[in-house]
Amino acid sequence: MDELRQFLPDAARRMAPAQVPAALYKVMHCDVQAAPNPTERSVMAITHANAGDIVDVRPFGAALATARSHAIFKADHLEVIRLVLQPGEEMPPHAVAGEITLQCIEGRIAFTCDAGARELAAGQLVRVAADEVHALRAIESSSLLLTIALTRRA
Repeated sequence: MDELRQFLPDAARRMAPAQVPAALYKVMHCDVQAAPNPTERSVMAITHANAGDIVDVRPFGAALATARSHAIFKADHLEVIRLVLQPGEEMPPHAVAGEITLQCIEGRIAFTCDAGARELAAGQLVRVAADEVHALRAIESSSLLLTIALTRRA
């Protein structure tokens, strides 16, 4: 895992290896490349979107069962990740230094934050404050768009 820690979001890099949520760790496995059409996948290193690139974030549909989480891009102050979670898969309680949004593209997840337990369904988005402890668990196969506003701490 040490060789992959550099690619994980800042908050995850500061965690001990055993503390990095499994779904977040899976984001950087280099076995699936994002393709323009979400149903077309190829085996090779993940490429990240460049400024001006069009990225398809439509539902995977039938391909959701074999889809993988992947980082879409990381810039100086912003990171966007496509998370894929299968039923029962979870990201245990954790906090991120910057504000985040989590948009459910397809499926349903149980989401817990300071405001309480919520269910997030396709087409819904939740905002989480910086340093707020939150957790999620897939109720059914789900794909989500995670946006992280990166902060630099002194």
